[in-house]
Amino acid sequence: MLVTYGTIIPIFLLIVIFFFVLSPKHHAMRKVRLFNGVSVFCAVGLSSGYVLYIKQAMEGGSDFGWWPVLSILGLMVISGVVLIVAGLVRNMIFFRKPGA
Repeated sequence: MLVTYGTIIPIFLLIVIFFFVLSPKHHAMRKVRLFNGVSVFCAVGLSSGYVLYIKQAMEGGSDFGWWPVLSILGLMVISGVVLIVAGLVRNMIFFRKPGA
């Protein structure tokens, strides 16, 4: 479990940093910030739904004490994937450089 957390946490932090650092600078910053905010909101919403699902699914079982551990791992993976997809959509579709 320590190796898993030692791997997932740095990868998740890199994804979050790159998501904001690689935001386009040539477009209206208000639209880019709005897109980033909606993307983060979607990532948090999906991750929260997963956390609630895991807690409910494991309730009453013998391994109920492990739901926070699994929830945090799932939260980082789901949020990371959502931010990667949102960053690709943002940079490749919505806010492409002119002439690209």
